[in-house]
Amino acid sequence: MKFSDFCKLTYKRSTSIPNQKVFVEKLFKSTGASLQYSPDYYQKLFNGGKALSPDISEQIPNPIQHENVEQFLMQLFDVAHASEAMDKVGIPKSEVNLQVWVAALTDQLQIIIHQNEDERETIIASYQAYLNNPEERDVRYIRTLYRNDGLWVENPPIEQNYQVAFYKKITHTWVIHNMGKVTWKDRCLKCMDEEDVSIRPSKRVIPIQTVEPNKIVKLSVDFDSRGKENKAISVWKMMDANNQDCFPGDTNVLNVVIDVVNTQLLEVQSGRQHS
Repeated sequence: MKFSDFCKLTYKRSTSIPNQKVFVEKLFKSTGASLQYSPDYYQKLFNGGKALSPDISEQIPNPIQHENVEQFLMQLFDVAHASEAMDKVGIPKSEVNLQVWVAALTDQLQIIIHQNEDERETIIASYQAYLNNPEERDVRYIRTLYRNDGLWVENPPIEQNYQVAFYKKITHTWVIHNMGKVTWKDRCLKCMDEEDVSIRPSKRVIPIQTVEPNKIVKLSVDFDSRGKENKAISVWKMMDANNQDCFPGDTNVLNVVIDVVNTQLLEVQSGRQHS
């Protein structure tokens, strides 16, 4: 994503931002920069007539002032505008979280300005990571092992509602979208748990078939619960053929959360309440 692409994706005319030139000027100001360029130059940056040069990037703080940028972007978006923009970048239909959306956009702006990687897009990965775990906004933009790689996982931990009794089985299925531009070859899902957790997977390594960009893969595993009551978290990573984490900045999106309960104790407690 280039700077002009970012501008066109986020710009919305308002009383305080009457045109595209003012938008670019205020966007730069929100990063903490004090740039002095003509309105015509800002217009060319918006349209793509001028590229974001290293000279401009060097005048902008690194990292950019994320909170200020988020506050500026928040002024531009309502749910309808955000939903339209999210659809353009390929985020699957879901409930719009404006705070998470502008945080993901800010990550993308950081990359555009200071990494000179016009083709790298992190919006989708950042959006899902922050949606699942808001604390990851403190870590900032999501790192991927391979440039232009990206994934989207249906039913991530925040949406799971598993409950299982002692010494029972439960099945989890991942539905994983390849949202990047990299074909997944010779990859696998790998369980990173210790051996003594209260849920044990039937297999710790699950091979992944070749998955082209914009395609989906479904993978399943059975878990055996043990005799320990707790909310158990099974940690999983997508690894490449060299056993490297493909998404080292995304810490929990592939995890499985299962509430292991003592059903006999619940029955006794329920009986006392009704006696």
